[in-house]
Amino acid sequence: MVHDNDTLHDLERWAERQVLRVENLSKQQVLLELHGIMEGHSYSWHCINEFLQARFDEGSLECSPVDGDVLFEWNNLCDEKRTWERKGRLSVNNSGFNMDCLINLMILPVQAGLGNEVLRLVTSNTDKPNVSTVDLWVGPKDSESLKCRAASWFMTDVDTSSLESEDSEYVDDEVETDDEGVKHIDVGVGDINGGESDEAQNEDEAMGIGYQNLSENGFD
Repeated sequence: MVHDNDTLHDLERWAERQVLRVENLSKQQVLLELHGIMEGHSYSWHCINEFLQARFDEGSLECSPVDGDVLFEWNNLCDEKRTWERKGRLSVNNSGFNMDCLINLMILPVQAGLGNEVLRLVTSNTDKPNVSTVDLWVGPKDSESLKCRAASWFMTDVDTSSLESEDSEYVDDEVETDDEGVKHIDVGVGDINGGESDEAQNEDEAMGIGYQNLSENGFD
C-alpha cells in the first residue's frame, strides 16, 4: 500500500492520540473496550490479519527488529483472542496487561502500514460472520504449527520452554490467587470508580465519547 506523507502523518497522530486515550481510561473502561473487541463487536480481526499477511507475503513486512516486533505482538494478540473464546478472559487478569493489549490492538495496524483502512477496521467489525480464529496468524504458512512458528521466529531454545505453559505470568500487586490457584483481580466497578477523583472520572467519560465518535468522524 502506498500512502502520501500527509496521510501517514495523520495516521501517526491518530495512533499517538489512541495511546493517550487508552492510558487515561479507567480499569473498567479498558475492560469494556477489550470485551467489545474480543467478542468481535468493534474490531475486524480477520480483515486486519489478511491485510497483514498480504503485506508479509509481498515483503513489505519482514522479520526485522521493527517489523518482527509488530508481527510478534499481533500474533500474541491473536493467541489472546483464542484464549478469550475458550475461557471468556485473557490469559492474564491484570490491569496493566489489559491496557497493553488494548493499546497494541489500536496501534499495531498503523505501525504495519495498513493506511486509511485502519480507522474502520479497529472501530467496527467488517469480517464475514462465523469465521474461525484458528487461522488468525501472520507469517510463513509452511510450518506445521503456530507455536513452532512463534518459537522459530522470535525465541531462542531456552525461551521456547515458555510455550509449554498455557497462561502467561504477569506480575502485579493487584493480582490475587484464590484457593484453587486461579488469578483474579478483586475489584468491582464501584471500587474502581470510588478510587478515582471526579476530575479523572470526567476525563474518562470525555475520552470514551471521543472514541465513540471516532469511527463516524475519522481523524483530524
